Amino acid sequence: MRVVGGAAGSKPVEKVGRVTFALAPVVEGKPAYAEAIFVTAGDDGSYAVSLAPGKYWIGPPARARDPHHYIPRSGAVAEQVVTVIPQDWTHLDVIEVRWAP
Repeated sequence: MRVVGGAAGSKPVEKVGRVTFALAPVVEGKPAYAEAIFVTAGDDGSYAVSLAPGKYWIGPPARARDPHHYIPRSGAVAEQVVTVIPQDWTHLDVIEVRWAP
């Protein structure tokens, strides 16, 4: 988790912990939200998912559940796309961003 403060010059604070995110295949350049799976990392922030090679979107579960009405909020997982390569491990840090007053 990354907490960003509102004070000028303040640095983000990062903490490792449990986070839930959505993971969906990218088909023809767009996330296939209907095919999303939901992953929850452990208390130590670790997770593992077995995937076929290809491109995948990672992001907030709320966006995958209802992409047409999704409104970004504090505490949402930062969206990103990752490519899974055959016969290899892909390491990815999933960041949940929260805003402090």
